[in-house]
Amino acid sequence: MRKYRSAALLLAVVMAVSAAGCSSSKSKDTPPPQSSQSNLQDVIASDSIEASMLEQTDKHDTVFTLNRIVDSGHRSEDNERFIYLDVTIKNTSDTEYDLNALNNFYILLDDGNEIHFDVRTQLYGQNNVDGYVTNPFKVAPGSELSGLVGGFLLKDEVTSFKVCFFPTGTTGDDKTSVIKVSATSADIVAL
Repeated sequence: MRKYRSAALLLAVVMAVSAAGCSSSKSKDTPPPQSSQSNLQDVIASDSIEASMLEQTDKHDTVFTLNRIVDSGHRSEDNERFIYLDVTIKNTSDTEYDLNALNNFYILLDDGNEIHFDVRTQLYGQNNVDGYVTNPFKVAPGSELSGLVGGFLLKDEVTSFKVCFFPTGTTGDDKTSVIKVSATSADIVAL
């Protein structure tokens, strides 16, 4: 027992020294870190492309269309709606690429906060939503994928937002561009 206490004490000292060393190396001009609720995706994407529902947008060998936003009718324990995105994604390259709801999609609220993929919606979608595309998914070269992806938990009081998509293409991590499709609660249709 004493051996474990000594190891824990040694670990705590090492972590404290490391933290002190890191904090003293920061300059006074360094801005404070952004909270996880900040609009981090806009910091990543230097190219923001505004689009409309049903508009085809072509970027990085990817043609993206948001066909509709679907409310499954299911609610979380906090009474948030399970929302899915009906999309068409066409791969115009000669290489297959991987996409997923966590890496490629998010919902941007008017106040700058973001809503990201929630795994509970995938578990529900796999068993209860026709046309649901399970994460991650592949888009073969020269082909297109159509179906419901996501989903996201959306509160009833959200009346307008943007559905955002990173066309990461064949690299899977190219987030220099983001496609933003403006939507309102009136655009959400029942499943």
